Amino acid sequence: MKHTITLLLTIAFVGSFWGQKKISISGNIPAAIGKKIYINSFKNNQMVALDSSVIDKKGKYKLSFSVSDPKDFYSLSLSKKNYALLILDSSTTESKLTFNAKTSLISKDYTIT
Repeated sequence: MKHTITLLLTIAFVGSFWGQKKISISGNIPAAIGKKIYINSFKNNQMVALDSSVIDKKGKYKLSFSVSDPKDFYSLSLSKKNYALLILDSSTTESKLTFNAKTSLISKDYTIT
């Protein structure tokens, strides 16, 4: 009986990650060295932090997170008033984006590839 319960819990745990989509966002924001950058999703009209990173001395950062359905709105932010709204739509199991900004005002001057 113990082995059956252990097996069922293992299957449930592994199954919960089976449908997860891996998303990574990296980039360069040289005007925001030392600042923290966040990726957030929206659940029940609330922002939920998925990952954060400190922008290094070269202006580089990398964020990684997993979601069950990436077709949603996300915000990439340096503060509550300084953010870029992203809409991700991916049918693959892994997505990689590059988000670069020339200034620390990321909502105005950025490129995505």
